[in-house]
Amino acid sequence: MTKLQSILVPTDFSSNSENAVNYGVDLAATCGAKLVLLHVYQVPVQLSENPIPLISISELEDANRAALEKYRKKIVSKYPSIEISIVLKLGFVVDEILEAANENKVDLIVMGITGVGAGLNSLIGSSTATVLKKSKTPILVIPANSKFKKIENIALAFDYKNNIASDALMQVKKYSQLFGAKVVALNVFKPEAVPTVEEAAMGINVKNSLGTIDCDFKYLQSEDVVEELNQFVDSYQCDWLVMFPHNYNLFEGLFHKSSTKQMAYHTHIPLLSIHQ
Repeated sequence: MTKLQSILVPTDFSSNSENAVNYGVDLAATCGAKLVLLHVYQVPVQLSENPIPLISISELEDANRAALEKYRKKIVSKYPSIEISIVLKLGFVVDEILEAANENKVDLIVMGITGVGAGLNSLIGSSTATVLKKSKTPILVIPANSKFKKIENIALAFDYKNNIASDALMQVKKYSQLFGAKVVALNVFKPEAVPTVEEAAMGINVKNSLGTIDCDFKYLQSEDVVEELNQFVDSYQCDWLVMFPHNYNLFEGLFHKSSTKQMAYHTHIPLLSIHQ
């Protein structure tokens, strides 16, 4: 039986990361998964010729552990049977998140969008962006206003020019089976980029890999690939969008913000990034 065993949720105690924690908690409770709450901290120092710590490591650890314990008690009051582990790490955020994912053998990392600027790093936060690029563990990025609800439709954005690894497709299949969700495999390409027969056959390969999963295929042409993708995700009422970060141009484009357009990516839909 398909099962999600454990979920890692890093938090910096900001409002957006708290929203990601709430999403991760509801997801873990729904799937019967163990929850691993992680906080990575650094010792603040006073900048001078000889930097001086503003607080001792033990005091900082105690304060952060107390904050995580507060989270834990709040979660247990809502879901008494949920299994929770608290992890505190001193170091660099990205390195410690990746290490914690490996140490705890988690199936999924849940992180929030934290930035407000332009470009991938600032819009979702530099830590989240870097973990997306480096993590071998699937990552679910939770937008600021996203709340957990039943997962019924999963959009899978793929590029017919690139093969999708079988392991990555098995992850898509896993989540579809876990929720009993339908998969819509979507390829958006520009009008001049007519696919060859071999490239167009990618959809058949995807279908074969997903087996008995309820799956539709959509091939759409548009000059604005990102906008077309966003419109489709909304019109089809998709609950998650699945992407593979090797397709970086589209990945970056989803989070781009300019003076003439609002952020392209619709901020209410979680993004599942699967490394391959």
